[in-house]
Amino acid sequence: MQTSQAPMPSNRNAKLTLLFFVAMLLFNFPIIGIFGKNQLVFGLPVLYLYIFSVWFLLIALVYLLFRKPRK
Repeated sequence: MQTSQAPMPSNRNAKLTLLFFVAMLLFNFPIIGIFGKNQLVFGLPVLYLYIFSVWFLLIALVYLLFRKPRK
């Protein structure tokens, strides 16, 4: 059984590729090293706060990229 799905527009592919490279940059050593301090913000280590904030932001951006527009 085949499902009929429209192919992903190339604009969406370009945005997804850009998002991937931005995520790789944000989770790479030089940026992570900036937040690797022994400081607390709201009782949480800065590194954990950074990682989970960026992770949440990336999930939200992927959702916005793949949601279907309302008609």
